[in-house]
Formats: sequence, structure tokens, C-alpha cells
Amino acid sequence: MHTPPGPPAELLRVRLVLRLITHADVAAVVEGRRPPGWAAGFPAPGDVEIAGLLTRIGVVGGVGYGGVESRRRRGYATLTFEIAAPD
Repeated sequence: MHTPPGPPAELLRVRLVLRLITHADVAAVVEGRRPPGWAAGFPAPGDVEIAGLLTRIGVVGGVGYGGVESRRRRGYATLTFEIAAPD
């Protein structure tokens, strides 16, 4: 007799992936380019300005967050803070 499978042991729903930014990514931002896969509207003028400033003064690492119009009101900011500062 065939027994139908039960519910899965785990459910995974990925809504947000946080990635490290590479030197090539920084160069793209400084140049105002948007490689494939980046959100529409990024980099915004302010992103280009800040990336250029940080590059000129030699900042090597840092953490930043910005929400472009095309990705707003989806809960990404909340998820980011939950990941960065869990209970």
C-alpha cells in the first residue's frame, strides 16, 4: 500500500540575500553603472557620491543600507535588521 508523503521537514522561503560588495561593485557604483541583477534605481546619485567619497578617503570596509524606490514597501529593511541584530 502506498502512503502519501507527509509535510516537508523544513520549509525555506528566501526573500532577502545580503551579499558582500566587491571592488568591482564599488567601481560600478562610483561610475554610476548598474550591472545586471541590481535593482532599478541603484545606484542613486547619493550612492554614487558616497561611494566616491569613501573611495577617495581610502575607506576599505563598512556597512550601509539604502532602499531604492523599486524595492520599497516589501519588508526588506525589517528583514535586514532582523538578520543584523537578532534577539
